[in-house]
Amino acid sequence: MKRKTLIFGLVTMIIATDTTTTGNTKIHKVVEQTIAEETKEELKIELGRQQARVIQRRLEAKQETEKFYKWKKEEQKRKAKEEAEKKRQEEMSKQNIQKQMLARFTNEADLLAQILYCEAGSTEFSQSNYYDMIYTVSVVINRARTKFGIFSRVNTIREVLNQPGQYSEITIKKIESGIEAPPSCKEMVTKILNGEIPILYEGVLNQTGFKIPEEEWQVTEISLPYMRQHYAIPNKFETNQTFEEWYNETFIPWYEKQ
Repeated sequence: MKRKTLIFGLVTMIIATDTTTTGNTKIHKVVEQTIAEETKEELKIELGRQQARVIQRRLEAKQETEKFYKWKKEEQKRKAKEEAEKKRQEEMSKQNIQKQMLARFTNEADLLAQILYCEAGSTEFSQSNYYDMIYTVSVVINRARTKFGIFSRVNTIREVLNQPGQYSEITIKKIESGIEAPPSCKEMVTKILNGEIPILYEGVLNQTGFKIPEEEWQVTEISLPYMRQHYAIPNKFETNQTFEEWYNETFIPWYEKQ
């Protein structure tokens, strides 16, 4: 509308002052020039609008990208939190299972600590001694809870201690005399009975080359951190879980946190 009004005004002015052929030529030139200038101005305005739209789209895209990465970061945190909680629940479940499984031995905790002290205990702490204590307690408890071989005949820690050929007379006499186990041994026993420290795989019942009366077991040696003595599993031992499964699923996760 603006263009038409402007052109009409210019043409009227030229016609009023000049009706010759020259005047007509002037009219065409004025019209072309006016259209060209307005077109240029409109193109400039349109270009500005397009640039504004591009800038707006880029801004929106940037905001969407930032929103996505923020969501992704929060999602990663949420998943990590869920995974940590899942692991914590699994660990608590394993602890509770072990605690319930060993509950019947709590009334013999002091006796177990005495055996531990006589067999592998120490008043001084060392990594090697710490793990040797875990292994020693585990073997004693495993013998009391297994139904394998001659150990199927014993059900308590006292029966394990008194089983012929298992412990030296010196150890038995020390315990009978009422030897006091140090706090380190009592603490170790408590943590294992409470499930805070995983008990050794249930098939670990003896030391390498150890001969059990009435049976000579072929054994498979096992490898454990800081192991001073050589423990083994009877080849004929059968269970729903292998030593490797126990080691990777139970022991290693606990060991790596120490």
